[in-house]
Amino acid sequence: MEAYFAKCDAILKKWKLNGPRALNDGAWDPAGKPLQKPGAYNSGLWLFTDRTKITHFFAPNFLPPYDTKEKREIILSYLTEEWDEKKLEWKKAEYAVKKQELSFMNMCGNPIGSLLGMAGSK
Repeated sequence: MEAYFAKCDAILKKWKLNGPRALNDGAWDPAGKPLQKPGAYNSGLWLFTDRTKITHFFAPNFLPPYDTKEKREIILSYLTEEWDEKKLEWKKAEYAVKKQELSFMNMCGNPIGSLLGMAGSK
């Protein structure tokens, strides 16, 4: 067991020395051949019929930054539903809402704390 963990540790140290790297460049077609003209964004969504046969590729079409009103509305529209494992259907997402009392004293203290509902944050 010690030898196994020593080997794992050595591999992790080697990875850290090499620094961050992409797992792959993603620049191939559904048949696994390199793309003739790879784009700037080669990631995306791949659909498989089984573990080896790719049937469809959907290139990314919703790239960052996500700081515009339009993009935030799109993201929030998808966060309104969640999958119900028992009923096997989509249902309205329910999030716990913190009640907070907005007062001058709350807003004068720690603004982050007041937004998170921490009354009297200073």
